[in-house]
Amino acid sequence: MRRALLALLLLLPVLPLRAAEPVHVVQQKETLSSIARLYGIPVATLISLNAIDDPDKVKWGTSLRLPAGTRPVESTGTAVTAVATPTATPTATPTAKPEVKPEIRTTTPATARPPVLAKRSAAPDWRNYGPLQVDWNAWRPMAGSLVAPGVNSQGQTLYVAVNCGARRLNVTGPAGAWKTWDAPRESFEQELLGAACRDTSLTGG
Repeated sequence: MRRALLALLLLLPVLPLRAAEPVHVVQQKETLSSIARLYGIPVATLISLNAIDDPDKVKWGTSLRLPAGTRPVESTGTAVTAVATPTATPTATPTAKPEVKPEIRTTTPATARPPVLAKRSAAPDWRNYGPLQVDWNAWRPMAGSLVAPGVNSQGQTLYVAVNCGARRLNVTGPAGAWKTWDAPRESFEQELLGAACRDTSLTGG
């Protein structure tokens, strides 16, 4: 019987092997922020790779995919499995925008996670507004607001949110968390808000 079973196994189709992907198993009381700090990666990357709809409702025991070659940068005693050895270090660019749905409200708390967006077309359309560059082809309507990736004057990637109904702007800070919704104060902020809210291809008007 053992020979028959072996023969049957040999007849099964051989599936191509996939490279081991780094995985983190969420422990009790862990948050996406603490997991991101553990590996030294942006929260937005975790949201993107795992298609998380609500970053505040990630259940413990969930296996989260990590970027290739990711390793812990600090020890917290949490479970880490399938950490792959890097063969090449990925380089982030302003046009890398995988898609996840964030919740954008006019009362967004300072701890809210940033969105990660997909481009609307193959060609980015970078437009300058003061110290900001915004990819106009990557705007996305989300929970009553418009969100797009951008780059600041230091070359750091961030996300810009516009709420046309409330006439407010928001951006992500260095840690990847949203700041507060504010009325435009600088002329370039007013120009950005006005241009986004007038663009009927974005607002659907």
